[in-house]
Amino acid sequence: MNKSLTKQLLLKNYLLKQNPKNSFDVGHDTFKADIIIVIPCYDEPDVINTIKNIRECERPDANIAIFVVINSAIKTNLDIIAYNRETYLNLREYDKKNKDSDFTIRALIVESLPNKFFGVGLARKIGMDLAIEHFYNLGHRKIGMIK
Repeated sequence: MNKSLTKQLLLKNYLLKQNPKNSFDVGHDTFKADIIIVIPCYDEPDVINTIKNIRECERPDANIAIFVVINSAIKTNLDIIAYNRETYLNLREYDKKNKDSDFTIRALIVESLPNKFFGVGLARKIGMDLAIEHFYNLGHRKIGMIK
């Protein structure tokens, strides 16, 4: 079995084992990323500035996607939930106004996570799983970069 087929099978098996509750539609078919950056987000006032800095830096000749996973727990303060939802809307608006064929932002909001599991680790895992799913669905001959 060649290396590329082995990688594809490993990815498929991994994705099948994951909890379908953590599956989100980020429009994988609307963009092709070579590099995916995952940003966990919780009550973050500067996430758009972070994205602006990434956009303005010298980038490789590659399609870049940023997955911002905005998350909160069951017991999260309602003010923070409202702020997270505002952040989500602001990210979507920023992406619309700054559309690039080689730079895509996908914001997703994940609420009411169990307090025991919620946080940066689970948010990062959700984003990384989406990145793996993206590369798998595109049938990349080589796996892109996930950071």
